Amino acid sequence: VGRECKLDPAAVNKYGSMPDGNQYENGGQLYNCLTKYCDTCKSLGCAPNKGPRLTGKQWARRPGALAMHRTASFAKIFFIP
Repeated sequence: VGRECKLDPAAVNKYGSMPDGNQYENGGQLYNCLTKYCDTCKSLGCAPNKGPRLTGKQWARRPGALAMHRTASFAKIFFIP
């Protein structure tokens, strides 16, 4: 708690724009990945994403699988149609 966890905007956007979808929920801070969930907390973590972002209903209409590759230094999430 209280430790900084921020992504480097230059590295995140190196291969194209990936805006932080949680910027406004995190008090306007870009790429702040500190996550803390509670009734009064405002730290939702970072959410760099390429658009378009889909709703749950839109994902439900697209058959496929979500897969995650996680190591000590990163996590990648893939959608396989």
